[in-house]
Amino acid sequence: MKNNIPENVMPVGEFSKLKSIPVEKVINMIRDGFYVGRKVGDDWYIDRTEIQGGKQSISISKVSVINSDIKQVVITDIKMPFTSMVTFMVKWVIASIPALIILSVIFAVGSMMFAGLFSTPY
Repeated sequence: MKNNIPENVMPVGEFSKLKSIPVEKVINMIRDGFYVGRKVGDDWYIDRTEIQGGKQSISISKVSVINSDIKQVVITDIKMPFTSMVTFMVKWVIASIPALIILSVIFAVGSMMFAGLFSTPY
């Protein structure tokens, strides 16, 4: 550690040039927890692992902020390795099975009730 600067960090200004992101935006992203970084004295530093995307394997390349007061975000593109995408989709399908079972039961009960109301006794 040199001059109270932690190891494996870089100045936010240097990081912002590498990523083509304004310094203020990088600082806000650190505060919001998107990047790992810290303030030492008056200067901000970011973890060097963030250069490669940190622990995240998903890269969001196009994000639009709709209203900065409400902080809504629209994601228009996600770059993700093919195997990660397939794994995600398989997990998504498996997670949807209970919902399909519940909907099937509701539909079956509703169909029986509907048939019971409009059936004629023999």
